[in-house]
Amino acid sequence: MKTLRFLPLALLAFGCHSASVNMVGTWTSGLGGALTTYHFRPDGTFTVENLYAGTHALIEGKYVVEGGKLALTPSKADVQGEGPEADHIRSVAMQQSRVTIKEISPNDFQLGLESPPLMVHRMSPNP
Repeated sequence: MKTLRFLPLALLAFGCHSASVNMVGTWTSGLGGALTTYHFRPDGTFTVENLYAGTHALIEGKYVVEGGKLALTPSKADVQGEGPEADHIRSVAMQQSRVTIKEISPNDFQLGLESPPLMVHRMSPNP
């Protein structure tokens, strides 16, 4: 379960089922007490904000969808908080990783193969 709480911070490349995935908008996920909001903008930039156990993380960077993959490259990470959870978030905030993404509907995706899966929901088509 600990891995999934921080998975949104470590996501830097999703394997997509469709090359026509439109990621522009505001997305949210929550698992194990963590709340994560993703903002994907039309100009190819993103922001991820994560709140968990007294820790606030804000990650910014660029993304591109190509060849059925969403590749994210973080350029900045700001993690506020103390203790082991904050230290762990700091250690993964700028790392690249891969996770499978399965489209459930145009506004819902399942990330990862772990159980329970991390569900991501589009809250708005606007970033």
